[in-house]
Amino acid sequence: MSTLALMPKTERVAYQFREAMYQEGETVQQVTCACGLTMPLRFAFKCLYCCEFFCQSCGEHHFGKTRAQYENERKEKVPA
Repeated sequence: MSTLALMPKTERVAYQFREAMYQEGETVQQVTCACGLTMPLRFAFKCLYCCEFFCQSCGEHHFGKTRAQYENERKEKVPA
């Protein structure tokens, strides 16, 4: 279990924000998910409500749907 997972949510979000914003000299900004996975910021999923960054598998758990389910819903809504 990651030490980030043990932090209270507000502290974890603040840590991720500092991590993403203050990486001077780095060519690729990185952020760490609560599960411990460090990834480039451009591949992280950010919740618009709680502002936490997630990897794909944690994001699917947090948002309640997989990316494939979202894609299928989007295709069904587009008129042919």
